[in-house]
Amino acid sequence: MKVKIILSIIALILMLGAFGQTNSVIDSLELVVKTAKEDTVKVQNLTALSKQYRNIYDIERAMQYAESALLMASKLKYKKGQAEAYHTLGSIYRRQGNYPEALENYFACLKIKEEMGDKIGIADCYNRIGIIYRNQGNYLTALENYFSALKICEEIGNKKNIAGCYNNIGVVYYRQGNYPEALENYFACLRIKEEMGDKIGIGASYNNIGMIYNDQGNYPEALENYFSSLKICEELGFKRGIAGCYHNIGIVYDYQGNHPKALENYFASLKIREEIGDKNGIAGSYNNIGMTYYKQGNYSEASENYFSSLKISEEIGDKQSIADNYNGLGSVNIHLGNFQDARKYLNDGLVLSKKMGNKLDIQSGYGSLARLDSAEGNFAQALVHYKMYTLYKDSLLNEESNNQIAGMKIQYETEKKDQEILLLNKDNELQKQQLEKQRLIRNGMIAGTVFLIILGILVLRSILLRRKLEKQKSIVQERNRISAD
Repeated sequence: MKVKIILSIIALILMLGAFGQTNSVIDSLELVVKTAKEDTVKVQNLTALSKQYRNIYDIERAMQYAESALLMASKLKYKKGQAEAYHTLGSIYRRQGNYPEALENYFACLKIKEEMGDKIGIADCYNRIGIIYRNQGNYLTALENYFSALKICEEIGNKKNIAGCYNNIGVVYYRQGNYPEALENYFACLRIKEEMGDKIGIGASYNNIGMIYNDQGNYPEALENYFSSLKICEELGFKRGIAGCYHNIGIVYDYQGNHPKALENYFASLKIREEIGDKNGIAGSYNNIGMTYYKQGNYSEASENYFSSLKISEEIGDKQSIADNYNGLGSVNIHLGNFQDARKYLNDGLVLSKKMGNKLDIQSGYGSLARLDSAEGNFAQALVHYKMYTLYKDSLLNEESNNQIAGMKIQYETEKKDQEILLLNKDNELQKQQLEKQRLIRNGMIAGTVFLIILGILVLRSILLRRKLEKQKSIVQERNRISAD
C-alpha cells in the first residue's frame, strides 16, 4: 500500500508538470484572443483554445470557445472556420457521451465540407460519424460510414486515411466478434503502415492484432504482437502507446493466471497515463487492477479500484467503461454476499452492453448473472443465463473462426515474403539494367575513341597529302618558270 501511495504521489507531481506546460499554451492563446481583432485568424485561435481545454477535460470552457469560434466564423462567412468549430464541438460532445449532439455537429461539418469540395474533410467526417454509431452499438450504420470514407480515400489515393479506415472497420468487426473480418482489415492496415514507414501506426496494428489472438486464447501470439508494439513505442518515446502496450500485456498475464505480473504491467500503464492526464486510460487501468484483485480474492481492493474507475468513466461519459465497472462491482458483491446490490449492478451493466451491442460484455454479464443465480439457489434461472452465456461464447469462439484467423496470418506473412521477393527481384532487375547501361556506355566510349582516332588519322593523312601535292605543284611551277627563262 505504501508503494502504491508513493507511486501515486510521483505520478501526481509529473502530471502537474505536464499540466503546467498545457497551461502555458492556454495562457498564450488566451492573451492572443483577448487582443486580436475579429478575423479568420482569431477564429482559428478560438478553436485551438477550445481543443486545449477539451484535452484537459475542462468541458465548459472548451464548449464556450468552440461556440465563440462558430459564431464569429458564421458572422465572417468563413466556411473553413465554421467546419472546424462544428468538428471541435462534435468531439467535445463525443467525450461527454452526448452522441445525438455529437452527430448533429459532425453532420453540420460534413455539409460544409461537401460544399467546399474538401474530399479529405468529407472522409474524416464519415469516419467520425462512424465512431459515434460504433459507440452506440449501431454497427451497420458505422460500417456504412467507414466504407464511404474508404471509397473517397481510395479515389484520392490517400494511403494514411485508407489505413485508418481499414483499422476502424476492423474495430467494428472485432466488437461484433467477427474475428476473421477484423483480422483481415487489421492486416490490410498494417501493410499500408509498413509501406509508409509509419512506426506509430505499425505499433497500433500490432496491438489490435494481439487483442484478437488474446481473445482467442492464443497467448504466445498475443504477447509477440504486444511486445513488438512496445518496442516501437519505446523507440519513438510515444508514452500513450507505451501505456497501452503495458495494459494489454497485463491482460494476457491476467488470463494466464500470472496475477503479480499482470498487476506490475497495469501499474506501469497507470503511472504513464496519470503523467499524461489520459482520463480514459486511467479509468481502464483502475478497472483492470480491480479485476485482478478480484481474481486474487482481495475484494476490498477490487471494489476500491472499480469505484475509482467508475467515477472517472461517469465524468467523461464513457458508457463502455461504465458497463465494465458495473459488471465488476456485481461480481465483487456476489462474493461478499450482497446479492441485491450485485443484481442491480449486473442488470445495469447488461442493459448498457446490449445498447452498445458489445458481445464480449453481454457474454460476461450473462455469466455473472448465472453465478449470482446459483449463489441464491435459483438454479433454473442460472441455467437460462448460463445458456445465454454459452450462446454468446460459441458465437465468438469456434473452430472455423480459429482456422480462418490462422489462415489470415499465413496469408499476411506469405504476401509479405512475396512482396519482399518482388522488391528483391526489382532490385536485381534494376542492377542488371544499370550494368547493361554501364556496358553500353563503356562500349560507346570505346567505339567513340576508336572513331576519333581513325578520324584523326584520316585528317592527318589528308593534311600530309595536301601538303605533298602543294609541294609537287610548287616544284612543277618552278620547273616551268626555269624552262620559260
